[in-house]
Amino acid sequence: MATTFEKRRQNVDVLLLTPALIVIAAILGYPIVRSALLAFQEVKLRAGKLDQVWVGLGNFRRIFSDEGLQHAALNTLYFSVMEVILVVGIGLVLALLLNQPQGRSGFLKILLVMPWAIAPGQCRALEMDSQLQLRSVEWPAEISRADRQLPSLVGNTIQRAELPAPC
Repeated sequence: MATTFEKRRQNVDVLLLTPALIVIAAILGYPIVRSALLAFQEVKLRAGKLDQVWVGLGNFRRIFSDEGLQHAALNTLYFSVMEVILVVGIGLVLALLLNQPQGRSGFLKILLVMPWAIAPGQCRALEMDSQLQLRSVEWPAEISRADRQLPSLVGNTIQRAELPAPC
């Protein structure tokens, strides 16, 4: 059974916490309530003033009847599901493969490192290409041929990253 002192202490705790809880509720609650109210209004800016007209569920009817939104939502759902399935699936296969002695070969490790090594080079190549196009300059001859672009980018990336030589 709680003593009188403990009851007073609990009352003081609540009393001291109440202002902080009110401030937190106001800071967090105001934007949520304001956004919910704006969702049911048509708001237009005219001559520096906001004209707000209550439209109820009209905004939601208009959004959900839009074919573009439906298409975008289906694309997003498809991408999200497939991305999760592929990332988890490929990650699981690679983890199981690397857990086996034959999966630890140098060739497989190189294949796993190649995207890391190529991506910065591709970014540099795109940046270089855009800069050259702005200046109306042609690519240098050593990387203008398609069969030389990838080895050149990989070599340049590895050289800049100062990776240790393979054993």
